Amino acid sequence: MTDFIKEDLEAGETEDVYDHLDTMQGRVKRLENLINGILRYSKIGKIMPETVDLNSMIKAYAKTTKTPQLFLPPKEYYQKLQEIKCKSRR
Repeated sequence: MTDFIKEDLEAGETEDVYDHLDTMQGRVKRLENLINGILRYSKIGKIMPETVDLNSMIKAYAKTTKTPQLFLPPKEYYQKLQEIKCKSRR
Protein backbone atom coordinates (compact mmCIF):
# COMPACT_ATOMS: atom_id res chain seq x y z
CA MET A 1 0.00 0.00 0.00
CA THR A 2 2.80 2.43 0.84
CA ASP A 3 4.42 1.65 -2.50
CA PHE A 4 1.20 2.68 -4.26
CA ILE A 5 1.17 5.93 -2.31
CA LYS A 6 4.79 6.69 -3.22
CA GLU A 7 4.12 5.97 -6.90
CA ASP A 8 0.98 8.11 -6.92
CA LEU A 9 2.76 11.00 -5.19
CA GLU A 10 5.60 10.87 -7.69
CA ALA A 11 3.05 10.87 -10.53
CA GLY A 12 1.13 13.75 -8.93
CA GLU A 13 -2.05 11.73 -8.50
CA THR A 14 -3.15 13.08 -5.14
CA GLU A 15 -6.74 11.79 -5.40
CA ASP A 16 -5.44 8.21 -5.51
CA VAL A 17 -3.22 8.95 -2.51
CA TYR A 18 -6.27 9.98 -0.48
CA ASP A 19 -8.05 6.77 -1.49
CA HIS A 20 -5.05 4.70 -0.43
CA LEU A 21 -4.80 6.58 2.88
CA ASP A 22 -8.50 5.93 3.56
CA THR A 23 -7.94 2.24 2.86
CA MET A 24 -4.94 2.18 5.20
CA GLN A 25 -6.90 3.93 7.96
CA GLY A 26 -9.66 1.35 7.70
CA ARG A 27 -7.17 -1.51 7.85
CA VAL A 28 -5.32 0.01 10.81
CA LYS A 29 -8.64 0.43 12.67
CA ARG A 30 -9.58 -3.21 11.98
CA LEU A 31 -6.15 -4.34 13.17
CA GLU A 32 -6.50 -2.25 16.33
CA ASN A 33 -9.92 -3.80 17.02
CA LEU A 34 -8.46 -7.27 16.47
CA ILE A 35 -5.60 -6.61 18.90
CA ASN A 36 -7.97 -5.21 21.53
CA GLY A 37 -10.25 -8.21 21.12
CA ILE A 38 -7.34 -10.61 21.58
CA LEU A 39 -6.23 -8.72 24.70
CA ARG A 40 -9.77 -8.86 26.16
CA TYR A 41 -9.98 -12.57 25.33
CA SER A 42 -6.63 -13.24 27.00
CA LYS A 43 -7.94 -11.74 30.26
CA ILE A 44 -10.92 -14.09 30.48
CA GLY A 45 -10.55 -16.22 33.55
CA LYS A 46 -7.73 -14.09 34.96
CA ILE A 47 -9.90 -11.30 36.31
CA MET A 48 -11.42 -12.41 39.56
CA PRO A 49 -14.90 -11.11 40.31
CA GLU A 50 -15.21 -9.34 43.61
CA THR A 51 -18.07 -9.03 46.05
CA VAL A 52 -19.67 -5.62 46.21
CA ASP A 53 -21.71 -4.33 49.13
CA LEU A 54 -24.62 -2.85 47.23
CA ASN A 55 -26.21 -1.34 50.34
CA SER A 56 -23.17 0.77 51.20
CA MET A 57 -22.70 1.66 47.55
CA ILE A 58 -26.28 2.94 47.25
CA LYS A 59 -26.00 4.85 50.54
CA ALA A 60 -22.75 6.50 49.42
CA TYR A 61 -24.28 7.40 46.07
CA ALA A 62 -27.38 8.85 47.74
CA LYS A 63 -25.19 11.08 49.93
CA THR A 64 -23.28 12.53 46.98
CA THR A 65 -26.15 13.09 44.55
CA LYS A 66 -29.67 14.34 44.59
CA THR A 67 -31.56 11.11 44.12
CA PRO A 68 -34.92 11.41 42.41
CA GLN A 69 -37.87 9.95 44.24
CA LEU A 70 -39.57 7.02 42.61
CA PHE A 71 -43.31 6.85 42.80
CA LEU A 72 -44.06 3.33 41.72
CA PRO A 73 -46.46 0.71 42.92
CA PRO A 74 -44.61 -1.75 45.18
CA LYS A 75 -44.73 -4.51 42.55
CA GLU A 76 -43.06 -2.32 39.89
CA TYR A 77 -40.47 -1.09 42.40
CA TYR A 78 -39.60 -4.71 43.21
CA GLN A 79 -39.31 -5.51 39.49
CA LYS A 80 -36.90 -2.59 38.95
CA LEU A 81 -34.72 -3.83 41.81
CA GLN A 82 -34.74 -7.33 40.32
CA GLU A 83 -33.63 -5.91 36.96
CA ILE A 84 -30.73 -4.12 38.63
CA LYS A 85 -29.83 -7.29 40.51
CA CYS A 86 -29.86 -9.37 37.30
CA LYS A 87 -27.75 -6.84 35.40
CA SER A 88 -25.19 -6.75 38.20
CA ARG A 89 -24.62 -10.50 37.85
CA ARG A 90 -23.54 -10.23 34.20
